Amino acid sequence: MKRPYLVGISGGSGSGKSTLAKFLENELSALKVKVFHLDSYFKPDATRPKAKAPVTGKVYFDDNCPETIDHQQFRTDLEAASHE
Repeated sequence: MKRPYLVGISGGSGSGKSTLAKFLENELSALKVKVFHLDSYFKPDATRPKAKAPVTGKVYFDDNCPETIDHQQFRTDLEAASHE
């Protein structure tokens, strides 16, 4: 069995991450590429941590906070994909 490769793509909002991922998925389809969008792993709004906005002091959901991601589900999905 061949070992799977994990490639991470990062960048700011609107920087083309999803476009690049879709392109690679299409171009490398013979290699059984799987794309995992981290946006799919945000915890439900009611359970996500809240942080104070630095300027306004209002409460907002901090998407950059590691606690907002369901890491266990992400890991489970990655492990399942590595056995396909």
